Amino acid sequence: MALPIALKSKYPIDGLLDGWFFRYERLESGLYRIEGIDELGHSVSKVCPEHRIDATLKLCAKEARQIEYS
Repeated sequence: MALPIALKSKYPIDGLLDGWFFRYERLESGLYRIEGIDELGHSVSKVCPEHRIDATLKLCAKEARQIEYS
């Protein structure tokens, strides 16, 4: 399935899990929200401090994988 361009532009991080796209945004000083979504509308989200962005992206991908197989 081709991912709609609008969705990819909002969730530019890919390559963590096939079919899923992620982003992060700053909420306040040093605090970020990580979000992931697939074409079917399934989503994952976590909030973390700046120094944990990479680890939290991986955790979101792990949760997304569980959604895929449930």
